Amino acid sequence: MGVCHMLIGHPCSGKTTFRHAALEILLCNKIEVLSLDDQLELRAFVHKTTYNEAFKTYSRFCELIVTNNAKDAYRDGRDVMWDMTNLTAKSRAKKLRLFPGYDKIAYVFPRLDVEEIMTRQSSRVGKTVPKKVIEGMLASYEPPTSGEGFDQIVYMEAIEAIIDSHKKRNSAGDC
Repeated sequence: MGVCHMLIGHPCSGKTTFRHAALEILLCNKIEVLSLDDQLELRAFVHKTTYNEAFKTYSRFCELIVTNNAKDAYRDGRDVMWDMTNLTAKSRAKKLRLFPGYDKIAYVFPRLDVEEIMTRQSSRVGKTVPKKVIEGMLASYEPPTSGEGFDQIVYMEAIEAIIDSHKKRNSAGDC
């Protein structure tokens, strides 16, 4: 069947940056991206507002779009990459159930402390997660296990090297 790549990590841990590098360099964009952030950013652009405002207004609607995109990808046998925080076993199980028979790979991004996350997100204009929410995310985090259905768990401790490599090769046009 297909492959479900699940990115796991709190905000600003490098998930989306890795996704861009993986799609452009490794996977040549032949994968369905499932991202609530992408849907919210699209709504923010269309409605000429910020991500934070779009989140308040459209988050439930965008969640339905992402779920429907996941179902369509499964029906069509396409590989997928979930680019969301996916911090708890319960949230991951809900998504993994949509892909019976798929190989499932978890990519676990490094934990950062609250202050580092706040520093990293300060460069995101109009897209911030409140400190209390981040603290809750860090407290609720459950490391993924093979018992959840993952065939492989990859720990992304070397994410900085991957990002640097992506930046260097980005213009090479390898796909």
